Amino acid sequence: METNCKKLCNKCGTGTGTGTGTGTGTGNAGSKVSCLAKHNEFRQKHKDTPDLVWDDTIAANAQAYAEKLAKSGDFKHSGNRQYGENLYKSWGRSDTSAACDSAITGWYNEIKYYSYNRPGFSMKTGHFTQVVWKASQRLGVGIAKSGNEIVVVAQYSPPGNFGSGYRQNVMPKQ
Repeated sequence: METNCKKLCNKCGTGTGTGTGTGTGTGNAGSKVSCLAKHNEFRQKHKDTPDLVWDDTIAANAQAYAEKLAKSGDFKHSGNRQYGENLYKSWGRSDTSAACDSAITGWYNEIKYYSYNRPGFSMKTGHFTQVVWKASQRLGVGIAKSGNEIVVVAQYSPPGNFGSGYRQNVMPKQ
C-alpha cells in the first residue's frame, strides 16, 4: 500500500513493502541496470523522447545522498541544482531492485494528473515530468538501506522541471 507523499515532504513518492534488513547498504549492478531500464521503458512511451544513459559520476553523487538520507532518517531534496532529483522511501522491503522499480513506476504514474493542454509544474506531477523530461540525457541512481527502510535517489542531467520548457520537454504518449 502506497503512503501519501505529503506526510513526508509534499514532493516525493513513498511506498511500503515486505521483508527486513539491517545496517546501511547500497544498490548493486542489477539495481543500476533495472533502474535505467525502467526509466527508459517509460520514456519510450513518449514521442521523440530519447533514452537516458547511465552516468557514474551522477550515480556516485546520488548514492552518497541516498546513504546520507538513510543514515539520518531525513527525507528532503539535496538542494543540488546541478541535477534534477526524485526521491523515494519504502519501509519493510529487502530487495533494492524492486524498490527502484516501485519508485520509478510510482513517479511515472503521476501522468494521470498531468495536463498536456496546460503544461507546467505541479506538485502532483513533478516526479513524472522529470522522468520523461526530453532534454535530460544522463541518469544516476543511488539506493541505500538502513534497518527496514530503503531510500532511492534518482538524479538527472540536465535537470528538468524548469521554466516554460514543459511543452517542449514533456511529450505526449506515442
